[in-house]
Amino acid sequence: MNASARALLLSLSLLAAGAASAHNPDLLRNGKSIYGETVEATQTQLRVDVTKQDYINIDDGQSVTFSNGSKSFSWRFDVLHQRARVDLRRIAPAGFVDRPFIVYVSPNEWQRGG
Repeated sequence: MNASARALLLSLSLLAAGAASAHNPDLLRNGKSIYGETVEATQTQLRVDVTKQDYINIDDGQSVTFSNGSKSFSWRFDVLHQRARVDLRRIAPAGFVDRPFIVYVSPNEWQRGG
C-alpha cells in the first residue's frame, strides 16, 4: 500500500471516529466513554445489586460490579470534571437494566479541582 492510500485510510478512520462521537455525546473522540471503562470484577471495590436500590453514591475513580440476577458487569468511573449523574442504562450492556438506576459520582479526596 502506498503512502497516499495509507493517508486516505487514516483520514477515513478519523472521520468515522469523529462522526460516531458526534452522534453519541457519551463518547470521546477516541470512542471511549466519558464515564469511564469496563474492568474485571476482581478490580472492583464495591458490589451493587441493582434490584435492591435505585441509586448509589460513589467517588470518581471507584470501580463497581453491578449485578442483576445472574447478570453482572464491572465499571471504573473516571468522569470528565470528576462529577456526574450517570443513568446506568447509558453504560450497562443492552438489556441489563430496564429502569433508571442512577450513579452519583463525586470528586474523590485525592483529585484536585473537584
